[in-house]
Amino acid sequence: MPGFAPTPGSTQAPTPTPTPVLASRLYDVRCARDASAGERARLGSGCEAVDEVLEGGVDAGVGGCVGITGTGSGSEMGRARELAFAFLTTFLLASSANSAVWIDTTGTLDVLRLYDVILARLRLRQRHVTSTDPNQDQEQEQEQEQALEAAAVAALDRVAIMRAFDFAGVVEAVGEVRERLEGGGEDVAVAVAVAEKSEGMVNEEEEEEEEAEKKSQSVERAEPAREESARRRTGLARVRSTIADSEDEGEDEDEDEDEMLLDEASAVFDEPGHHVDKKEQQQQQQQQQQNTTTSPLPPQTQPQTQTQTQTPIPPPGPKPGFLLLLDNLAQVTAPQLKANYVQTSANLTHLLRGLVALTRAHALRTLLLNCTQTHSQPPVPLLAHVLPRFLDVDIFVGVGGGLHVGKGGSAGAGGDGVGREGDEVEVVVVGDSEEV
Repeated sequence: MPGFAPTPGSTQAPTPTPTPVLASRLYDVRCARDASAGERARLGSGCEAVDEVLEGGVDAGVGGCVGITGTGSGSEMGRARELAFAFLTTFLLASSANSAVWIDTTGTLDVLRLYDVILARLRLRQRHVTSTDPNQDQEQEQEQEQALEAAAVAALDRVAIMRAFDFAGVVEAVGEVRERLEGGGEDVAVAVAVAEKSEGMVNEEEEEEEEAEKKSQSVERAEPAREESARRRTGLARVRSTIADSEDEGEDEDEDEDEMLLDEASAVFDEPGHHVDKKEQQQQQQQQQQNTTTSPLPPQTQPQTQTQTQTPIPPPGPKPGFLLLLDNLAQVTAPQLKANYVQTSANLTHLLRGLVALTRAHALRTLLLNCTQTHSQPPVPLLAHVLPRFLDVDIFVGVGGGLHVGKGGSAGAGGDGVGREGDEVEVVVVGDSEEV
């Protein structure tokens, strides 16, 4: 449909005609998205009861934005963090190419507890894979334990912790993660790159200084050669510029003298300290002609007698995954909500919308930790007026081990902020490191 014509005297441009999109095209895009999502397995927590409620775990990309709400606030959010540690442990041990970023706003992240959870999961996996030998020496047991501890430390090396003190710090941290994902690509360990940003800048400066020194040394080495070649050219030009007088001598004598002068110049300025005669030059030319006549093929096309071993192309490695954890958003937004509710809600909506877009664009998994508000009524998750609209799944860990899982009202689920009743698990032990 053509746009409306502007009124006479107005400078308003006509409305562009919308481009129609075929329904088959939308169907193909949806099928391709589902196929790409199916290539990545769901991320489980390691607890059968939780994974059963989540139908196997958390998806990557569409459906990968998950909220975990625990009772209490600050350091009292033990159950929510234990569940986040369980997801993070499964993610890190699934592939050595996976990396994660933990944005901490509370300053109460227990790294030693995370190490214990990873080590317990490795011990449990080792117990299932290898059977215990009663005749095993104590030294072998110690070696296995040291290998498990080294693997746990290697897993922690792929977790970057970013400390944010306010809402602006959270926005800046998310922006750095976005820049790394969009600029460097997914093949790079983004979490480690973000954590070692300052160290990387120092290394780049050192590399630039080394390159500058190498360039200066090469220039200094090339200057004597340039001077020598210039000296040869000027000397040869001077010799060639001495033309014999045509009135005193004949043309034959002039040609002989020119040839002699050129031979002397080439002998003097060809190589310093070495005199080259004309006979030697003729012999060298004859040898070169004989070599070219005896060899039917040029040196580049000569058949090689030595067998060259071709290096095999290594198979493509596993696709690197990325996990983003935010702990927790209510810590930095609650004071601002009391001061300016409308503006803070708008800023929070903008941030969450960007997180959802980032999760879907790069096939991430995003875990948002949330706390509850103590009240005489039953505990209600904070940010309940904004957060559920952007979550695909909302996990609520209550007092006594109860866990409630509900579907969010995000655009990916087809909702408009209206949540649905979720399933309830009677007892789920998240804090036991042997079962996580």
